[in-house]
Amino acid sequence: PGVQSYFMTAEDYFGQCDTTYDLIVNDMRLDARDSARLMVAYAQHLRPGGIAIMTLKLRMHYRLSLMDHALRILRKAYKIIRVRQLVSNRREVTLFLRRLD
Repeated sequence: PGVQSYFMTAEDYFGQCDTTYDLIVNDMRLDARDSARLMVAYAQHLRPGGIAIMTLKLRMHYRLSLMDHALRILRKAYKIIRVRQLVSNRREVTLFLRRLD
């Protein structure tokens, strides 16, 4: 109940959205920095203190610097609560974030 789906890109949806949410989830297959930038833009649609869960897709080379850059971008709008990398998938990390007030 209360769950709706829209067949459009997140950019298109949030461009016309005037709602705030308790949770935003992002598993987009984008460059980690681009995905982080989108999440910072989407933070305005998340209630203060709201939760975001996202994955950062990390390329083979420069994983640490790529992740560091993405985390710096995310810190503009979120507190990073937890970063987790699954043993079975070393090419991505999952982030648990809380929107800054």
